[in-house]
Amino acid sequence: MRVSTIFSLLPLTLLALATAFDVVAVETTFAGMGPEVTTSHKYRSMVTLYIEEEDGSRTPSGWSTRKTDGAQADAPFEFQPGKNLIAGWTEGVLKMREGERALLHVPSDKGYGGRAMGSQNGGGFYIPANSNLLFDIEILGKKQNKNSKISPSKDRENLKVTPVSVSRLPMYFAIFALFLYFVRKLLRPVATRFRSGGGIISHV
Repeated sequence: MRVSTIFSLLPLTLLALATAFDVVAVETTFAGMGPEVTTSHKYRSMVTLYIEEEDGSRTPSGWSTRKTDGAQADAPFEFQPGKNLIAGWTEGVLKMREGERALLHVPSDKGYGGRAMGSQNGGGFYIPANSNLLFDIEILGKKQNKNSKISPSKDRENLKVTPVSVSRLPMYFAIFALFLYFVRKLLRPVATRFRSGGGIISHV
């Protein structure tokens, strides 16, 4: 069997596995080098949603955040796994890393189930009931929290010089006075020699 044939059958195989075992199959198209996705953070992503047919083909759902897939402009979608998402989305992205792009094969039971979503006659977004879903998703990274940055006032506090405790000043004066005492004691013989004419330069 040719390699091209094997790859052409891969989406259908993943869909069959996802449907049979009621799991979300993740087909990585671009590996990510960042940390694993967790439920503790919000993430920014680029997403295109398709309806995955029984033969493995895909039908656009009308919803995408990519301009190349029909959106008016590139507009990253923000989400947090486990919050206000279908079960299949959460299960799939938790198998991914930041920077990764993948196809999430979501069986209908972990998608919208028997509910139809959107408007069939109004154009735009529409998903028929009992549809298997295919998310083409790229995890851009964590959503930056504005409050996570250190404020300028905090920076100034970190740069402040710790003042010397007043209670230690007498100790410092005592040490300095003791230092002066020993310096004078060591230099006294030299000063005496200069006064008596026995300086460093001897008489000729």
